[in-house]
Amino acid sequence: ASHDLLQPLNAARLFLSSMSERPQSFDNAKIIERVETSLNSVENLLEELLDISKLDAGGFVTQIEDFAINDLLSELTLQFAALAKERNINVSYIPSQRFVKSDVRLLRRILQNFLSNAIRYTPNKGRVVMGCRLNGDLLRIEVWDTGQGIPDEKQKIIFGEFQQLSNTENISTGLGLGLAIVDR
Repeated sequence: ASHDLLQPLNAARLFLSSMSERPQSFDNAKIIERVETSLNSVENLLEELLDISKLDAGGFVTQIEDFAINDLLSELTLQFAALAKERNINVSYIPSQRFVKSDVRLLRRILQNFLSNAIRYTPNKGRVVMGCRLNGDLLRIEVWDTGQGIPDEKQKIIFGEFQQLSNTENISTGLGLGLAIVDR
């Protein structure tokens, strides 16, 4: 199913890439940019649906390994820098010299969901910071932002499927599966 769903998107990307390599008027270049953004959104939504399906079916096989958490924090900060810049949000991380034992793919997906939400719900000119705190033998990874926060009564609800907080800035939202993926 994954291949069948994503294959038409990949084909559309190839056609779009071919178009963008040709000389374009300013208006057409903007349209191409918007189509690319839309394709990214559809791909992200499909990936979330596929991830939920894999997690529910037990299709994720974990690969536990030791790795430097700083590498992951740095990579994710770079990955989200463009999105944050579009919204005039400063995204950064606090370097850490610690090593963790985890599945790097699953941990990356969890942190991507937290960062995505932090950027989505942080107002213009806000700030998002990622860092680690040592708690005994455990390393706690935290994402802090200058957004409005989550009311106490909704902190458990938002981890359910298709649950989202109201979005006062009319920012494009997903399906409400990101935190359900984190929970699983």
